[in-house]
Amino acid sequence: MTVDTLVAGQNCALSQRTVRFEVDGQNGGVAALLLDERGRATTPDHFVSTVHVVRPAGVTLAHTGAVDIRIAALDDEVARVLCIATDPPTHADLTCRLTGEADNIVFPIAAQIHPAMVCFELYRRDGRWKVRAVGQGYGGGLRELLGAHHLDLPLTAQLSAPAVPAAPPAPAASAAPAAAGALSAAPAASPMHAPIQPLGDSNPLERLAMIHEDAARITAALLTARNFAEDRRDTEMSAAVADPATRNTMASQDALAAAQRRHDELVARAQGDYQRDAAHLIAELAALDGELPTALAPWEAPSWNQAVRAPGNGIRVGTVTVSDVGALTVPFCVSAPLRRPIWLDSTESSAAAPVAASVVLRLLAAVTHAAPTLDIIDISGGLQPLWQPLAAHMPRPVVTAPSEVVARLQHLIEQADLATLRRQTGEATPAGGVLVISDFGYAMPEQTYSAVVRLINMAEGANVSLVFTGDPQWDTLAPTPILREIAEHCLHLPVDAFGASLCDPWTHTAWQFTPCALPIDQRVGQISAALAQTFR
Repeated sequence: MTVDTLVAGQNCALSQRTVRFEVDGQNGGVAALLLDERGRATTPDHFVSTVHVVRPAGVTLAHTGAVDIRIAALDDEVARVLCIATDPPTHADLTCRLTGEADNIVFPIAAQIHPAMVCFELYRRDGRWKVRAVGQGYGGGLRELLGAHHLDLPLTAQLSAPAVPAAPPAPAASAAPAAAGALSAAPAASPMHAPIQPLGDSNPLERLAMIHEDAARITAALLTARNFAEDRRDTEMSAAVADPATRNTMASQDALAAAQRRHDELVARAQGDYQRDAAHLIAELAALDGELPTALAPWEAPSWNQAVRAPGNGIRVGTVTVSDVGALTVPFCVSAPLRRPIWLDSTESSAAAPVAASVVLRLLAAVTHAAPTLDIIDISGGLQPLWQPLAAHMPRPVVTAPSEVVARLQHLIEQADLATLRRQTGEATPAGGVLVISDFGYAMPEQTYSAVVRLINMAEGANVSLVFTGDPQWDTLAPTPILREIAEHCLHLPVDAFGASLCDPWTHTAWQFTPCALPIDQRVGQISAALAQTFR
């Protein structure tokens, strides 16, 4: 029997028709999630675990520590199978295995362990099956993992969530006092980095999310080490001068100097660990820039020169950094079509136009199977510079009169209803579209809000993405409850980089956010025309 050891992101061919997934050395369980080509679980019966015992074709829960997968028996709609470790011990590494008659695939996970871990992904490409080592953790447990793959809340509600949220990484000795002169409070040295793996046919959004998570954890580790070093220094210095009788003695001065030295050594070591890991992530991002699908690539990437449509399941909306830590800048990306509407925080829609142009063009570029449509409701006229450059994607004129708003929304609701019905009956995936509403909530009929709520609820099934510009405080200060609820539901993005911050979901560190923006010039029209041309 041959043994292949994979690192996160690496893949290999899956030649065997039956494999068993298991995890060594853990008291938790295992699970499997079956997904379609869009990365979604289409039915609760496609989730197999000890808390949800079903038997979809091709997958069997052998016992609490193993899942058997028969590739040939999987339903035709299944394009991916996620192999999941549930409630693993967080204090030890995991070793995941896929075993068959001839091969044994091993994936050791040395990163921070979460209540739910995607260990392997089995996926179909060009009629052949492959396996990828993933190592993606979900701090919210199975509930968060299943929600990320579009399983309904009634299913996820019956699954246990972790009793305590995953804590940010902390220095090794923060749990106990350090010996004099020791550096045990510094973050443990990271293992040597594996060679950077090309993107290949791996999920680009997941790969970027992994990089973002790694960046969040090394940043939190440095910040935690800094805080610990400062607290320890202050405590030791206070003790050194606490006795007035010895405050000015040489022994007291030596104690003060020793406290400062221990602080400096610890911070220097933590900074070195951070710089080493950050350099690897910077190199990984640079290597991926030329491989990313257009919608996820930076505006400087060559793919935008030809506005190439490439399969992708997300868009880049900006970058985040922690400036007082280092130069590491990470893409901030969201799935596409949008799961939640984007709300561009601005009291003047004209100020949001460059960011709106970026979001809209990326959403259009993310659709590769059919021509998406664009609708704009712009009563204030703040987005007027975008009307002509984006006209190639607009089958209907821009709505500028309040009296026409509800009729346009009703038309889009009917289209979304038909698209959802076609999908449910097995017809082609709807092309979907993008709806932009500027200065949302101003000068609009009362019926607008209930219609928008209906469209939000139908958007996912119809592949519709909604983008608003509006008052940044309307999630709390809007004049009506329904408007507040809509604003609160949205993903709020600042339209400038001054004082804007977003917290990462893993360590809750605040990152400075800079939105992707595209100046309203001839390039907007050129990219728009090139994208429209791909479906003619």
